[in-house]
Amino acid sequence: MINKKIVLCVVLCLIMIQAAFASITTLNFTNDEVDLGHRPQVNITDQYEDFGVTFEDVFRYVDNRDPWRDSEEMGGFGISNGRLEDNFIESTEGKIYFDVITNYVSVDWWTTDKFVGGELVPTEIHIEAWHNSYLIDSFVGIGDGTVTLANRVPRYRNITHLIFHNNGGFVQISNMSFVPEPATILLLGFGIGFIRMKK
Repeated sequence: MINKKIVLCVVLCLIMIQAAFASITTLNFTNDEVDLGHRPQVNITDQYEDFGVTFEDVFRYVDNRDPWRDSEEMGGFGISNGRLEDNFIESTEGKIYFDVITNYVSVDWWTTDKFVGGELVPTEIHIEAWHNSYLIDSFVGIGDGTVTLANRVPRYRNITHLIFHNNGGFVQISNMSFVPEPATILLLGFGIGFIRMKK
């Protein structure tokens, strides 16, 4: 006969897992989320605060070169670092602040080439995850890809904001996903509770 406590715990764990995954926030920066029109570049600050994020020195772009775009007819949407007037300036930092701290952030990113001394060379994207004033994870990439930034320093468990910049070209974040920390804590708590009950 199956122990009723184990069955109850399994059911509760499944409910919490579903709730945790349901709380994943994904931003594709399209007009379906926040209607910013079809201008190629728009400076953004608090337009996405309903999604739990605000921005500093970041603009939303529409660019047909975006490899993550949804269709061939429509340009790709995403964000890039700096203000419009700072486009292509080396190391202009864009900042993404989370209203609720998060344990991880996953981003789809891409870069363009730039001219240096008459030659076309790749641009690097630099993405850093911070817990207040402490750097807890970082990434450097060329081309395009997906990266997940998470806590790499046990003392500082959560991401409060991201900083991203370039080395003198044009870099973009097309999509971004994150889970506010309370969902992660609930999920872990129920998992630990199940292990204890099983013993």
